[in-house]
Amino acid sequence: AGRIRKVLDAAGERIAAVGGLMPFYEAPLGPDWDDTVQATCAALARRERSGFKLRCGGVEAATFPSPAQVALALLACRDAGVPLKATAGLHHPIRHFSSSVQTKMHGFLNVFGAGLLAHIYHLSLEETATILADEDSLHFTFTSHDFSWKRFHITAEHIDMLRQRALISYGSCSFNEPRADLRAMGLLAQVPQKDNAA
Repeated sequence: AGRIRKVLDAAGERIAAVGGLMPFYEAPLGPDWDDTVQATCAALARRERSGFKLRCGGVEAATFPSPAQVALALLACRDAGVPLKATAGLHHPIRHFSSSVQTKMHGFLNVFGAGLLAHIYHLSLEETATILADEDSLHFTFTSHDFSWKRFHITAEHIDMLRQRALISYGSCSFNEPRADLRAMGLLAQVPQKDNAA
């Protein structure tokens, strides 16, 4: 905790000199993940305009945190009131096995759905991890008014509120893969093809 505070203090001085930035701090994946995430979120809770960066994967299987580890980060941010952004490995909406890295990759609907529902229903670590581990796209449904996973649902108004202050964003190195998957699931409208003969 002391080392984390020193890092945040040093970074905070440099960021304050630039002004107008909102930094997100990442805890390295390792054997002390639980303690590091909790300590980082506790330290960030005492700072204004700072958030937690959750890395969800990489180019090797060892860089992918487990559903329980992702759940712990989501709940640590929730309980500390720290904004979260997710990055890396979130190319597809639903959790699935990837032959390229020989492991299961997290889905961005799993991550954000679990995070949103954990806030509204005060879900436990086990309940949150269950949503993160779900590989059945039929369990995730949308209407113009709400999002649901099985029996849990959240309104569009609550989603908008939490997206502004809690679950800020996610990054993916692919722009087309997420869109193609969402279209295949019927969650994103098909783009009409141009008539090349015209």
